[in-house]
Amino acid sequence: WGWPESLKIFSGVARSKVKLETMTYNAAITSCGKGVKWEKALCFVSTMGQDDVESNEHTLSAGISGCEKSGEWHLALHLFNKMPQTTVESNLVICGAAISACKRGGEWAMALRLYSMMAHRRMELGMIACSAMISACERAGEWEKAMHLFAVMGQSAIEGD
Repeated sequence: WGWPESLKIFSGVARSKVKLETMTYNAAITSCGKGVKWEKALCFVSTMGQDDVESNEHTLSAGISGCEKSGEWHLALHLFNKMPQTTVESNLVICGAAISACKRGGEWAMALRLYSMMAHRRMELGMIACSAMISACERAGEWEKAMHLFAVMGQSAIEGD
């Protein structure tokens, strides 16, 4: 199934007067993100608040990833920065998605800030976040930083996400 089918199902559930829940929204956000329909994904994220449906880790990581896949890194970071206004706390998955968005947008300095924030909060630095960070530095020609991160990754014995 693709995003058009998911939207049809979502619309059918919404019309049936069944109370939409977080999981229903998350499925629609994920589907739109995978279909590179970031506008629709962000619309669902916004609508959740209006419909009094609470977002969770999956909501934000799916929204951020959808923006990343579409090359909309600045919107991914906007969504990441709105996190303190929610009950969702940053974690490895959400930060990794934001770092990947920065990597895709060529924003290695912002990716490094997110990476540093994770280290400062003593968050686990997973393989996906580290690999994205190294790749962001490499793309920007910051090979010294990439090599340093690679060494840190080896010293920390980081495991796969």
